[in-house]
Amino acid sequence: MLLKNKYQLFALISFIILSIIAAVIYYQFWLNLSPEEQVILGKIFKDNIGPIFIAFVLIAFAFGLAFDQFLNTYVLPLKRTVEELSIVTSANPSHRISLEGSNDLETLVDMINEMADRIEVSEQEIENTIQQAKRESEEEKNRLAAVISGFPEGIIICNINWQILLYNQKARSLLIDQAEDQEGKQSATDSLGLGRSILGILNKNQVVHVFDELTNRLEKEEDHSGYHFAHTTGSGGMLDVYAIPIITNEIQIFGFVLIVKDITQRMVVEDQREVYLDSLITSIRSAMSGIRAAMETIMDFPDMGPDELAKLRRIILDETHNLSSVIDCPEVESILGSKSEWPMEDFQCDDLLEIIRKKAQSDLKLSIEVQSSDENLWIHVDSFSIVHAVLFQLHKLVSKVGPKWIQCRFKQSGKSVMFDLTWQGNAILPQDLNQWVFQRMEIGEATIPFTLKETMRQHNTEIWPQVTSDGYPCLRMMFPKVASKVVTNDRAHAAISVKSRTEFYDFDIFNRVEALDPEEDSFLSDLTYTVFDTETTGLNPKEDEIISIGALRIVNGRLLREESFDRLVNPNRSIPKESIKYHGIKANMLKGQPDIKVTLPGFFSFAKDTVLIGHNAAFDMKMLQMKEKATGISFTNPVLDTLLLSAVINPAQKNHSLEAIAKRLGIRVIGRHTALGDALTTGELFLKMIPLLETKSIFTLKQAIDASRKTYYARLKY
Repeated sequence: MLLKNKYQLFALISFIILSIIAAVIYYQFWLNLSPEEQVILGKIFKDNIGPIFIAFVLIAFAFGLAFDQFLNTYVLPLKRTVEELSIVTSANPSHRISLEGSNDLETLVDMINEMADRIEVSEQEIENTIQQAKRESEEEKNRLAAVISGFPEGIIICNINWQILLYNQKARSLLIDQAEDQEGKQSATDSLGLGRSILGILNKNQVVHVFDELTNRLEKEEDHSGYHFAHTTGSGGMLDVYAIPIITNEIQIFGFVLIVKDITQRMVVEDQREVYLDSLITSIRSAMSGIRAAMETIMDFPDMGPDELAKLRRIILDETHNLSSVIDCPEVESILGSKSEWPMEDFQCDDLLEIIRKKAQSDLKLSIEVQSSDENLWIHVDSFSIVHAVLFQLHKLVSKVGPKWIQCRFKQSGKSVMFDLTWQGNAILPQDLNQWVFQRMEIGEATIPFTLKETMRQHNTEIWPQVTSDGYPCLRMMFPKVASKVVTNDRAHAAISVKSRTEFYDFDIFNRVEALDPEEDSFLSDLTYTVFDTETTGLNPKEDEIISIGALRIVNGRLLREESFDRLVNPNRSIPKESIKYHGIKANMLKGQPDIKVTLPGFFSFAKDTVLIGHNAAFDMKMLQMKEKATGISFTNPVLDTLLLSAVINPAQKNHSLEAIAKRLGIRVIGRHTALGDALTTGELFLKMIPLLETKSIFTLKQAIDASRKTYYARLKY
């Protein structure tokens, strides 16, 4: 309820009470009169009822006017003065109090404004000094950012929760611009941003594997702390991602630096090399078979005629020429000279067995035996893809033959290391194995973007069925053996010490912990927000359609203008001229744009795990809710409304429109009645409101939501 309405209600109640008091006095006076006096007074009252009633009404009206004058001269101006003074001290130092009231109150306001002028001048001098220091710091940050931006590799820095703290344009182009289609590209764009999780872009299973492996290496005090893994883009490109842990002085992981490199072309050449080698082997076998057959015929029939001998010699010559044409191919040198860029690491076999055992237990609910190697065996592999290749075989094996027990082991065999997957039960038929190797490695909901054949080829090995010396069936793979590693305590060349890094962006996110449950006491200054607005064909959510969605993110108290969501939406219907006057969006601008079924999932991804903020958000949320059935998307994010928050902060103010609040808080309105422009203004308003809410002892998300629900404007329904 508005403050003035409260006072009007109070005036009405005062009038009723005054009437009751008058009636009680009259009644008591009437009892004290004698019967004769009552008759005389009653006759006087009856003869003059009109003038008496009019006099009473005039007295009550005069009392009401006096009370209203008192409210508007002393009470309400004083209330507005307090509210506007809080704006000056907490949000907008340039704001000045302007009101009409008593002479003393106006004099007090003039003195406050004069004092505010002096304070603003002093604060401006301090601010100039601070800004000069910031400019110098910003120059240093820009230099470092320019260096990082110029790296030929993509750079991404994450905290321990894999939230992005920094990324350069190269990383953006590698992870986003190679998206498979426009819809996929929009989805990737919405997932990459400060404070967002890298798990929205990279394979979650890979990232978890990387974290476990890096943690294990640090615990074992191994020197090679960095870790390579492969990532496949939506367009089929291949990226080499090198994860480097950032460690504290206590040798604990504090965050990660991801160096992203495009190895797509190298992998294409590698595929060409494999195809060429297969073709070369086939050609050599064919040529040698022809040559051998011709030579054997010559040796077996030494007395053959000259014509037959000439034919055999011609066969030998033709096969020799065919073989030379294959070997002398101009592309051979570049193809055979290239090296595979599949990300691999030197890995201890016992560690690999332990990972397989744990993953089989957690992912497949399968208990397997692992037999430790007799020696300190190391192999050069991509542990993630090899582990999942083994899990894929286990998954297929269990579904096909249902073995009673399964055992995995590594064993040295000459200069190679042999891996055996052994079980008790029926053997696997070759045709079944041939089907497996060309399938994507899907295990439950986890899908690895490689086939078993591709993984084996990149490791220069094959899978084949075998029978052990004990008579048990097994699947076998062979890997080249590498020299044993020497453990050292020197990590300086791989890990990055916190003290060696200059804080040049928003590294406060390193220590942020977010909670989005409104019941939790999450401080407003600690949360991540999505400020959004919609433009529609009209104001009836049940009939009208969304034609534009604009949003920006607030991370760590900063409005990130460079990370925005700005989409036009095809409503598949006409747009009324009345609404075009406000937002300026015409039908030809929406032709060819995606409809809400395509756009809303992108916005849902953009706003995931954040608090939604809007001005008069009840309308926008109703528009989104009306699309739940069509899109299958439901927004369960907590919501804050700057309209309601303004009523919490300034209950004595009459106007809480976007323009009025912006004027009070000293914010310039740009792009009014455009979705992104209104979202930008709303975001700036909210950041100004946080200190004002704190003056009302509102510090947490729950407190802000509870206070908003108690305002008069919270009654608005759509």
